[in-house]
Amino acid sequence: MPTAAERQALAFLAGVALLGGGARVWMQHRDDSFMQRQSSINVSAETVEGQLSAIDSAKASRRGKKRDTKSSRTSTSPSSPRAVLPSPRDDDPPQVLDVDVASAEELERLPRVGPALAARIVANRDSFGAFGSLQALGEVRGIGAALLKVLSPAITFSARPRPSKPKAAPTKRRRP
Repeated sequence: MPTAAERQALAFLAGVALLGGGARVWMQHRDDSFMQRQSSINVSAETVEGQLSAIDSAKASRRGKKRDTKSSRTSTSPSSPRAVLPSPRDDDPPQVLDVDVASAEELERLPRVGPALAARIVANRDSFGAFGSLQALGEVRGIGAALLKVLSPAITFSARPRPSKPKAAPTKRRRP
């Protein structure tokens, strides 16, 4: 026959097991609903890409030109208004990289971003939180206005923008 302390210990362990199982179920449900939202976003992106492809082919047929197999949207030149990362396979739609969650290796795929700059971006994000905007990304050492212009079509932000830093008011010096 177990003692009172042993019964309390068994009840405690049973409670911990139930809470742990409940937490796992809740986290799985949360992850599933997140994945469903992401898949609906991806479906809408694929639909938009399909519509853009149809428009491109219609414009090409009106001009009497053959449609290229490679779309102009996969260009990474900074002069292209829709410059995005090339997809790993030719049949996939072009990808836009989320800077708020991307790893250093993924950031290196961006134009003009090497290993050192990618590491600084990740370190800044880890220290101060997600960027949320181009302005916050521009605060990383090594990223200026020209690089932001090149990167802006190929990146996105999933988090809320960081609060802007308050600028100190200029102080007037009084002469004695």
